[in-house]
Amino acid sequence: MAEIEGTNETGCPAAWDNLFCWPPTPVNTTVRLPCAHIFPFLQQDNDTDALAFRRCDAQGHWADGGWTNYSECEKLDFQEEPEAISPTSIGIVVLSLSSLSLVCLCAALAVFSAFRSLECARVRVHRHLLLSLLLHALMLVVVSGAALHPGRFLSQIDWLCKAVLVLKTYSAMASVNWMFVEGLLLHASITTSVFDRRPPFRLYHALGWGIPALCVLTWVALMSFHWSKACWVGYGHALSFGSSLDP
Repeated sequence: MAEIEGTNETGCPAAWDNLFCWPPTPVNTTVRLPCAHIFPFLQQDNDTDALAFRRCDAQGHWADGGWTNYSECEKLDFQEEPEAISPTSIGIVVLSLSSLSLVCLCAALAVFSAFRSLECARVRVHRHLLLSLLLHALMLVVVSGAALHPGRFLSQIDWLCKAVLVLKTYSAMASVNWMFVEGLLLHASITTSVFDRRPPFRLYHALGWGIPALCVLTWVALMSFHWSKACWVGYGHALSFGSSLDP
């Protein structure tokens, strides 16, 4: 609860200081709030009475340009939340499910390839989609398996780590593009005025494999020039190329 000193009915309006919304406060009044109320993630063991405050002056304006005094809160420590699931457990789950997906995708691909009586444009597109998903599942198996390896060998070989990252990114993008091609083929099958009856597989291959390759190669070139960290660690947290952000 807020501790308010003063009894005047008119005063400063509610104000947001980029950290907390302070309530309306009478003139010549200092409003105080516990740091634990403003920052629930702060530990209170070392100073349970830490307060933040701001003052409303006699003219009904927040004093000091609307500045809030958080000096007592700065003495407190951030509370580290316990890990609910360990990285090893996550790695085991990813490895198990990715391996199961890999087996199922291989079986589906074998069926579509072995039975030529099923051959049609839709099945051809399905095979390419399965190939992209299979490659992505394989990369997930490699990444999760390497994370569980005691020596972390993948992170120690820079070119191999980058190659796996590139293939994983490419396969993920290719699988999405082949899903788009699936929709494009369905659209073409019901709107004969847009495409000929013979599906344009050169266009489909360019959309499914070519565009992802172009995008990923461009990304690789930019990363090689502007992000020189081993295995491109921390690239997802960078705000712009050439920045000096830590991973």
